[in-house]
Amino acid sequence: MTSLEELQACIRTIQQEQEQKRRMMYMKRLDPFLQTMEQYGKVLDVFVNTSEIVAFIWGPMKFILLIAKTFSDAFHSILDAYQTIGEQIPLLKGYEQSFSSNAHMKHVLVLIYQDILEFHKEAIKHFKQRLWRQLFQATWRGFTIKIQHLKDNLKRHKDLIESHATIVQYEEIQKIRESAKREFEAHLRAETDRRRLRVIQWLSPFNVGSLQEQYRETRSICDNPGRWMIDSSRFQKWFNPNRCPWPLLWINGIPGAGKTILSSVIVDEVRSISQVSTAVFYCKYGDPSRNTFISVARSLLSQLLVQNNHLLQLLYEKASMSGEIELTSKTTAEELLRTALNNCGTTYIIIDGIDECNRENRKEISTFFQSVVDELPPGDIGAIRCLFVSQDDGIARKDLGMVPSIKITSSDNKNDLQSFANVWHKRIEDRFGRLPGNINIANIILARAQGMFLFARLLAEYLFSQSSRENLLYELDPSKLPVKLDDAYSRILHRITENKPLDLAQEIWMVLGWIVCAPRPLRWREIQGAVSLDIENQEINHERRFLDSPKDLFASLIEVQLNDAVELIHGTARDYLIRSEIVAPIKTHFSLAFSTMGFLGFPEVDVNRAKEETHDDILEGRLAFYDYASACWSIHLQAGLPHQDDPERLIPLIETLEAFIDLHWSNDAKPLTVSKTTHESLVRLSRSESYNKIAQAVGWSKKQLSKSGQGPSENEALDLRQVTSQLRAVLENLQPSLTQDEKERLQRYYGAKWFKCPRVNCFFYHEGFSTSGERDDHIARHERPFMCIVEGCYMATFGCVTESALKTHLSECHGIDLADDTDFPEPTRSNISSSKREAIYNCYLCPKKFTRQFNLRSHLRTHTNEKPFTCSVCEERFTRRSDCQRHERGHGEKKFKCSGLLEDGTSWGCKLTFGRSDKLASHLRSKTGQQCVRPLIIQELQNGRHPSDEDGLFTGSLDIDTDTLLSTSKGLPTFAEFLQLCGLDKSVLEPDGPRESEESGAGPNSQ
Repeated sequence: MTSLEELQACIRTIQQEQEQKRRMMYMKRLDPFLQTMEQYGKVLDVFVNTSEIVAFIWGPMKFILLIAKTFSDAFHSILDAYQTIGEQIPLLKGYEQSFSSNAHMKHVLVLIYQDILEFHKEAIKHFKQRLWRQLFQATWRGFTIKIQHLKDNLKRHKDLIESHATIVQYEEIQKIRESAKREFEAHLRAETDRRRLRVIQWLSPFNVGSLQEQYRETRSICDNPGRWMIDSSRFQKWFNPNRCPWPLLWINGIPGAGKTILSSVIVDEVRSISQVSTAVFYCKYGDPSRNTFISVARSLLSQLLVQNNHLLQLLYEKASMSGEIELTSKTTAEELLRTALNNCGTTYIIIDGIDECNRENRKEISTFFQSVVDELPPGDIGAIRCLFVSQDDGIARKDLGMVPSIKITSSDNKNDLQSFANVWHKRIEDRFGRLPGNINIANIILARAQGMFLFARLLAEYLFSQSSRENLLYELDPSKLPVKLDDAYSRILHRITENKPLDLAQEIWMVLGWIVCAPRPLRWREIQGAVSLDIENQEINHERRFLDSPKDLFASLIEVQLNDAVELIHGTARDYLIRSEIVAPIKTHFSLAFSTMGFLGFPEVDVNRAKEETHDDILEGRLAFYDYASACWSIHLQAGLPHQDDPERLIPLIETLEAFIDLHWSNDAKPLTVSKTTHESLVRLSRSESYNKIAQAVGWSKKQLSKSGQGPSENEALDLRQVTSQLRAVLENLQPSLTQDEKERLQRYYGAKWFKCPRVNCFFYHEGFSTSGERDDHIARHERPFMCIVEGCYMATFGCVTESALKTHLSECHGIDLADDTDFPEPTRSNISSSKREAIYNCYLCPKKFTRQFNLRSHLRTHTNEKPFTCSVCEERFTRRSDCQRHERGHGEKKFKCSGLLEDGTSWGCKLTFGRSDKLASHLRSKTGQQCVRPLIIQELQNGRHPSDEDGLFTGSLDIDTDTLLSTSKGLPTFAEFLQLCGLDKSVLEPDGPRESEESGAGPNSQ
């Protein structure tokens, strides 16, 4: 046991080491604790006749000091903590009589001892992590709240001792202590829950838990599946908790061999091991939430957090200070995942389907995890274990060729397949009756599958789906049975389209194309909304909706996820559909471009549509396709257009596009520098009279869909942001007045989460939230993404606009110093044939002609909206009601003036007056306005004002009254934001600011 003398000798040694290295840290901060605890030990010696009890304080203290001394920040924090605690413990010499005559006072000594042990227990946790230095700053900041609670407890004990408290006073203090403990624990739970929710929202992880349940249910048909793998000696070299010569392992096999189900077996087996962490990910082709390194990292971090609470503070601080609404930085993801893996004890990672990712992400995933394992010191081999599961292809051999591997063969999973086939044999005979003795379905399935679970499942379900015993026996003819996986897919497609009207069969093929080509998984309600479109008549016809379920329509080809997403059963199904030309991606993209833009030309999505009409539209489910169409129209246009040479298809598309652009063109559109790639993808539209508008609309859409997209902007080419806002406002306001039956009916069209993010590049643009509060918090983090990490600070809720502003806030307010596109193939120039379909629909207001009546109707609305609204004051006419109303407000008193006084008595500004504050704000943002405000900027910079200042620039600087000034200031940027927005700094005398471009991350809302 450690004695006080040994501890003091240790402290002297540390001090000598510091002196030699010239890194003295004023270790006298330990004196209050050492002195009080020395007297504490002497008092205990009187009552219990032993001083060994205090050894349980000296020992942990010595351990903590020896570890912390290797990291100056940690050592400073520990010294401060001991000083704080020591100052709250009274010197007990002189109180012996009080302890001897009052039993309740002796209990105070016990309480002090318990508090000190609790402090040491929590402190030691911080130093037992493998990479505790990387975690220390974050985790110690989280620990300070517990130190404060401990300090409050000790203060109460000190008051009891020094006041010679009576039994009544003691009991009262005990009640206060217990009450404070309950309040502290409740507060801690609430704060922990809040931080955990913040982290999960930032990670936005894919929910692998539901998939694990699904795979567990799928494999339940077999008797103890995958046992052959668990028991194999090669697998045990990776799996064995006590000995791990293979920390990396690659399991591979042919497509459809049941690798994913086998992975789910391994996951459950690993989770049965006590005191280890487990994280799993199932990759999926074509799903952005499941096929990138970032998506893998997000999910693994969220799973590790659930099993390791000490990661919460680190992740919370990174989430708060990253400036990202969700984790998108590859560098940050790597840093966090590396730190987490090295601080979670023994950790098993299982990544299934890595071959479902593209080449770049496959390499990133495999390289990262191999490097994490390779960096472990020899004594920690096996602390991090990673299992890759994929097909055995050339890329996998290149990336994982040096990793020990197990190849799945048909003989390995034969028993599992036999069990699977036996169950289906019984099901089929239960449905169709006992089959002739020479027909054994289990043996047929087993023989044909050749080790492929996917083939076995497709064949079994196909046979089970036959409509009669006669058809079943016909299909069981050896000459008819499928031999290859493609044969099975072909039979299923034949089955789901045979005896169906040609129109229905074509719709089934069309929807399969949508599922293959959609940039994100389509929800079934969105598919139903798309098939309900009558583009020719500009109507939503619910009579066109499928009456059958997705499974009834597409059989084994698809699976419907819990979130209503419809996905192909396997990547090989997608490959087959494209290879067999059932799905032609270019034509499908072209068709989807036509459908999305045609729908966006409907009256239901006109920005001037009356609120009452929109209310009815939503109740009748006419807008189920809106979220997808408004976000993805340009993606399909650019993907399908470059390879389209058929004028019979191209001309109607151009007309539809022109009508769509004319209807939604914004009067406030700001020119954007459109990239060469975008122009090349639109070259077939170059002869359109509206080409410049089309290029601007596509450029803005592409900009907002990119990772750097800044969200809705008044400068966008189209008014879809306004349409989105209006439609969603009506839907949200409906909720309180709906009955449960009405809510359930609307959920068929719009899902259950109606409160959505307005940014089209955000996952929650289509996913949504359950409440407006969740959505508003989410949007606030888009706009002010840098959050304070100190509990209780208002900036932890409101956040800062810039990282520098957050650092300034943390330093000045809390004393925390933190100084530490998709390219498209190059098209050939189009030669649009002059042999157009006859344009028989004439516009009676202009010379334009159209081949489709619905395009004429869309075009006519642009005329109708040209001059229907008249100003009641000056009779000027306007296209839109809102433009007219805004103009009328300008006839009032023009009290907003571009002018103000400088400190030297001169004035700044051009003296122009405006009827509205937003017009003055727009003027000050313009190039002319930059010149007007330049003298004020220079004055502020010369006065030493820092560019990161969050205060308003114009407070007290405009020639208007106080109320008007406040009104105007709310519409203007802060000083820091003004500099950033206008591209101004100490080089403000340069006349021109930067020009905005499609690729730039700085948009009009970049503040």
